[in-house]
Amino acid sequence: SKWRRGSYQMRTLLGHEDEVWCLDIDKANNRLISGSSDRTFKVWNMDIDFDMAGSRNASCLYTQEAHTAGVCCLRLTSGGKLVTGSHDHTIKVWDLDTCNNINTIQAPINCGQVFDGHYDSVMALQVDESGRYVVSGSGDKRVRVWDLASGKCVRTLEGHTQWVSSVHLDGNTLVSGSSDTSIKLWDMGTGRCETTLHAHKAPVLTLQVSRRRLVSAARDSSIILWDVPSRKMVAPLYGHQEGVEGLQFDDHKLVTGSLDCTLKIWDLDAIEKVACKPPPRSPQQKGRSLNVPVTVPSRSQISSLPSADRDLDDESDDIISRGTLFGCGEGDDEDAVAAPLPGCVRTIREHRDAVLCVRFDNARLVSGSFDSSINVYDFS
Repeated sequence: SKWRRGSYQMRTLLGHEDEVWCLDIDKANNRLISGSSDRTFKVWNMDIDFDMAGSRNASCLYTQEAHTAGVCCLRLTSGGKLVTGSHDHTIKVWDLDTCNNINTIQAPINCGQVFDGHYDSVMALQVDESGRYVVSGSGDKRVRVWDLASGKCVRTLEGHTQWVSSVHLDGNTLVSGSSDTSIKLWDMGTGRCETTLHAHKAPVLTLQVSRRRLVSAARDSSIILWDVPSRKMVAPLYGHQEGVEGLQFDDHKLVTGSLDCTLKIWDLDAIEKVACKPPPRSPQQKGRSLNVPVTVPSRSQISSLPSADRDLDDESDDIISRGTLFGCGEGDDEDAVAAPLPGCVRTIREHRDAVLCVRFDNARLVSGSFDSSINVYDFS
């Protein structure tokens, strides 16, 4: 597929004055929404001519000064509203109806509601599929569930011991990741924590859950693919050299963005196919149980691998690389590392600074960076 090896057109959107921490794609109106430490969110037209790439605010439809501190997170609702969270401890809901035409917006965007209840930065947001509830994670160690219509907090979930840096929803399952290195799965209906997952050895920065899959990533560059029904690790993925701040996956691929300035595309089908295949037993192991827990390998174990197992040579204008996948290693030694397996099918090196967020749709991948730029990659 083109995502794996095909060419792409890239344009860079310039306009923010500080780091770009969050993105969302408005597919219905072909727009991109970005949030930044400069306290604003911007609405961009994703249909501009590629010849205009690099011109400051060339495709920016509108800039809204949204908060009194940086915008940390944002999400679009199914009803066309925008929810933003900030270091100023507040959550705001914006009416984007005035943005429905593709021309430059002149009137200010209406802020319909302000949710005030967190005691620290709002680091993460999600909106449920019905558009009824907003879930937020904060530096105050709490997860809150808000009624979007009334603006009232209907549930507060406590259990993390440090910042809640990421939240995600799938039906009635709410997942939160924290700087305390843990991941918690909550029942949205009861507010009860059903499971706490411990595998990361560094703060969890981002995660996503969808049906049976959960993917989480941490500050030490580790990425873990989980099986939700069993609550077990399928495989840890390695390839990035620094923390992973952004990720998104669909039925077949995973895209990650890292502080190492790269984006990586992973083949989830291939990872699961190899990781879930039982390893052959040696004659000494026959008849013995192999139910030994899997642990995430250390950085020293990764760096000791031959370089050929970590990266391939450049190919034309695109850099194709193979990340190292450690999965389903079972045996006598808990710290034993399984043989490297193919997982990462492509590495994109276009940013000059850390990648902080990623989003994609059917044909386009978008990434935001510490250097205030946004890159749009068109694979169509």
